[in-house]
Amino acid sequence: MKQTVIVSARGDHSLSLASKVPDLAKWWIAGLQAAGHQGERTIENYEYDSRAVAAAFSEIRLAELTVGVVDAVILALSRADAARARRVHDTLGRMCDEAVRVGVLELNPVDRVRAPRRVARRPYALTAGQATFLRHHLHHWLETRSKPGPLPDLRVATMVDVMLATGLRVGELLALRQCDVALSADPPTLLVAATLTEEKSGRPHWQEHPKDERQRRRLVLPQFAVAALGPLMTDPSSGAPVFPNRHGSWIRPGNLRRVLRNFAEDAHDVLKGAGIDPKEVHPHLFRRTVGTLIAAELGVDRAKEQLGHASIRTTERHYIAPPPVAGAESAVLLNRLFADRSAREANAIDDPPEADH
Repeated sequence: MKQTVIVSARGDHSLSLASKVPDLAKWWIAGLQAAGHQGERTIENYEYDSRAVAAAFSEIRLAELTVGVVDAVILALSRADAARARRVHDTLGRMCDEAVRVGVLELNPVDRVRAPRRVARRPYALTAGQATFLRHHLHHWLETRSKPGPLPDLRVATMVDVMLATGLRVGELLALRQCDVALSADPPTLLVAATLTEEKSGRPHWQEHPKDERQRRRLVLPQFAVAALGPLMTDPSSGAPVFPNRHGSWIRPGNLRRVLRNFAEDAHDVLKGAGIDPKEVHPHLFRRTVGTLIAAELGVDRAKEQLGHASIRTTERHYIAPPPVAGAESAVLLNRLFADRSAREANAIDDPPEADH
């Protein structure tokens, strides 16, 4: 390791082998902020994870950050919370990569430490029948809810319809502008060109590209989405929100999540009776449902295109629920290959061919 002090364009933060891991975390975050390549929400997520790294390695200096030390800390964390340990492993690895790049560290000790095993979580999605059932009960709940407090936004029903028609993320949905929706086109389309992120204050911020700039895409709209969006299209050429708040600005994604959470609580027994897990009723459920239904009918490639993923692996791992019953076509094939053949052979034994005379 090099006994070097690095002073970079990162505010007041400098780094050396004498620095502690919390100093590394601050230095790394300052570099991300200065580079300006990451969105504000992404930086906030990194800040959250960097605090976990700083807490886990609070008194350890970079000169002491060996493979053995990292392995021991990650192992201890994984016994209590494997998911947290994975985030700490990943974030510390990124930090050390940057320290290697600028010459403070010669090697990244995290590279030789195995990450805790990921606990596989099966994607949960609705069937087409369950999605229709939920839509109808949500419409009824929005129109009849009489509990004390502010009434829920009736447009939530339209938001859910659009998510089920497109597979949009909640940020992409609420970032839609009037000019992004072309209902009179043939076919009618919707442009996914932006997303909403939340600032530290909680105020929504319109970001002029989706989660990833490569995910900008135009989607053809089903007729039920065209019917749902029609009444909201007051000025199709403007940059005004499709779903404005009462001040004409952007709605917080958290507001939609809250309404769906209240609906799931009130309709708990009804949803359970339809085989729907009320705890899973949130905006991302509709995105996974779209991915699962499209993959089942048209294949994973079409689901990937619809959802805007760069990798088909992401679609398969996180957005496609396994079918409750599989192998129907395979069963027909295997029956033809084995059962039918066995029957033919049995008939051949019972009726041997006549000998030639």
